[in-house]
Amino acid sequence: MESFRTAEGRGRARRPVARLVALGLAAAMAAVLLPGTALAAVNHIVVTPATSTVVQGTTVYFSAEELNGTTDLGNITATAIWATTDPLATCGPSLGFEACTFLTVGTQAVSATSGTDVAGLATVTVTSAGVQSFSVNMSAFYNIPSVPSPWDETIGVADTATVCALDLSGATLTSYTGTIRFSSSDSAATLPANYTFVAGDKGCHNFSITFGSLHFQILHVNDISNEHMYGLAEVIVTFRRASSTTRWTRPCACLTPAPATASPASSRPGCPQASRSPTAATSRGAPWPSPPTSRSPVRRPPGPSTSDPPRWRPD
Repeated sequence: MESFRTAEGRGRARRPVARLVALGLAAAMAAVLLPGTALAAVNHIVVTPATSTVVQGTTVYFSAEELNGTTDLGNITATAIWATTDPLATCGPSLGFEACTFLTVGTQAVSATSGTDVAGLATVTVTSAGVQSFSVNMSAFYNIPSVPSPWDETIGVADTATVCALDLSGATLTSYTGTIRFSSSDSAATLPANYTFVAGDKGCHNFSITFGSLHFQILHVNDISNEHMYGLAEVIVTFRRASSTTRWTRPCACLTPAPATASPASSRPGCPQASRSPTAATSRGAPWPSPPTSRSPVRRPPGPSTSDPPRWRPD
């Protein structure tokens, strides 16, 4: 006679087998009731070329294919929405491709999207095209804010010119180690000798410039190995003006004629150390006009007085 423990052990042994059978039946039913559900693939986009390395200013031609699993659904280059992480890149359709010209150095991404498809991605490594131009900024004392050029220079007074090497995107080329040459329309200007940039300059260096001729002048800088890589600054050279170094906080109050009994102009706030009296001569040689001593009476037009008797009017 079978003991109670032996029967219980056999029951436990049958339980895992029953569970496996139940799971198998559920899977079979799902496959019958929902055919192809488990094998359904999501449409995705493949961008070609997937990776590329180019120099600044190079145009890359991309294409996009829509796939469902391994089934090619066709070319969607023209209808896809394209985007790139390069803020200076220009992209647009060309010859059946999406043509993008890259300018920002570094690794850039390109994406193509269409509806609910999984977006296609490509990476582009952009390398520097070398120096393309130079920026020349003067630090003149009379420089007008927010106006990059021309600068107001003083004849015979040295000024600092900051020269920076620029790449194709207009960014400072920190790796520039070339040699530059200075020239100017001012034949009397004192210019620096040729200078070779070093790694510590990080693409920028300061130079001392002294203009020796008046009026409009041009300072020109170029790479000695390629004269087409240049930069310039336009300046206006003048004599030092006294008004440029005089700071009047209240000029309008000082230019008004002072009355005869007024204190000297130097005692008024914001006025230069000069006496402004009625007898003082103006810049044109005429004396300051004297203030009126009294106000002339106001004349009223004649009219009936309130004290006159009323006049008779016919009915």
